[in-house]
Amino acid sequence: MDQPSPAVTPDERPVRVLSTGSEADPYALYGEMRDEGIVHLVREPNGLHRWLVLGYAEAREIFADARFSKDPTRAWEQLRDAGYVTGEPGDRADYLYHVANTDPPDHTRLRKLIGKAFTMRRVEAMRPRIREVAAGLLDAMEPLGTVDLVESYSHPLATVVMCEILGIPDIDRASFRTWATAILTAPRARRTAR
Repeated sequence: MDQPSPAVTPDERPVRVLSTGSEADPYALYGEMRDEGIVHLVREPNGLHRWLVLGYAEAREIFADARFSKDPTRAWEQLRDAGYVTGEPGDRADYLYHVANTDPPDHTRLRKLIGKAFTMRRVEAMRPRIREVAAGLLDAMEPLGTVDLVESYSHPLATVVMCEILGIPDIDRASFRTWATAILTAPRARRTAR
């Protein structure tokens, strides 16, 4: 039987061990952590250590600080050990390289490319359609009683909105969701799902 890893890093920094995420209400844990402090070093079930920042002002400060990075190549060994990547940093891992996982100047370039699709005017023009889709999904859930909110609401809403922004026809939406999920799924998770 595996022994649980101690709740400290090799250099003896305290670490909060995150659960598998299967609790009915994981937000109680986040509330506890926020009461203890704004910034926590956490360990995911797969062993990956990361910083969790629970304050808005603190998160904004970190995002503006060039000492912090979202570039996966800067933590490749840890990501490989946790099963998020395989191979070496130069190998293709397209699911990791998107606007949320890049630093300037790549981040700036990617934001500029997608910015036109998300202008205030464009988003405001989409608001009635997004409300219509959201209401339809809620109406479909009502007679079911208990539902998985992610599967029944969040994923379908995001898929419809993204497909409409990208001009993907209704008939291809299920394929789009499958492909988008595949490209954003880590190698170990893909192998486990097979």
